[in-house]
Amino acid sequence: SKASLKVSSVGDMSNQNWLKKTLSDGWHTELIPASLESLTELERNAEFFSGILQKKYVLKYPKIEVLESWEIIKCKKKEFYVLSLGASENCRAWPVSFYGEIAKRIYKNTGWHGFVCGVEKDFILGEQIKKICHAPLENYAGRTSLRELAWLLEKSQILICNESGAAHIATAVGTSTVSIVGGGHFGRFVPYPKIRGYNNKLEIVFHEMVCYGCNWECIYPLKNNEPAPCVANVKVDSVWKKVKPLLPC
Repeated sequence: SKASLKVSSVGDMSNQNWLKKTLSDGWHTELIPASLESLTELERNAEFFSGILQKKYVLKYPKIEVLESWEIIKCKKKEFYVLSLGASENCRAWPVSFYGEIAKRIYKNTGWHGFVCGVEKDFILGEQIKKICHAPLENYAGRTSLRELAWLLEKSQILICNESGAAHIATAVGTSTVSIVGGGHFGRFVPYPKIRGYNNKLEIVFHEMVCYGCNWECIYPLKNNEPAPCVANVKVDSVWKKVKPLLPC
């Protein structure tokens, strides 16, 4: 049977070519009109729900209520921070050595210990950063469920990460987050749109290039595991300028 609803929008179909979009439009009995202007995913989802409900859906920042039953560790450190080193594609991941420098600066300024989080394949990255960085770090990559990750991020003082799901989870639980963002689909997921009367704790750092909007089909030749220039050219000092104000004086 045919699905009943589908958003018709160039923005939401950015991962499909025009032929696939045209063909898939025919699979549905009703199309919800969508604005052709560039919108973030939060705005696009609000537009979608407005079309379903036939009334304006109020735009909101993501929010997750953390339960203590999600606890994974009896952390002896009352204050710690989290690094999330992985990304869905290697070209989107900031170099591990750069994260190591940020970890050293945080430890020097605060004495905090760090936790490395991520999916199972990111465990290797966690071991790499522990070898090159003398700041105290524990590798929890691949050792947490999504619920447990949300608990850990909620307890964390700050998260530093690539543009990934961890950034959105941390923001949703109220943790200050600094995310290194490339230009593949800049503006689609981050930065978050401004909502009057509300603040979010997601800070982004990026290196703007004329090729922004490539949908991660990088025009530059990349070696295996090499980040795209828009990510690799984000300086450690630029990230530190966002991190340092979030640390205690």
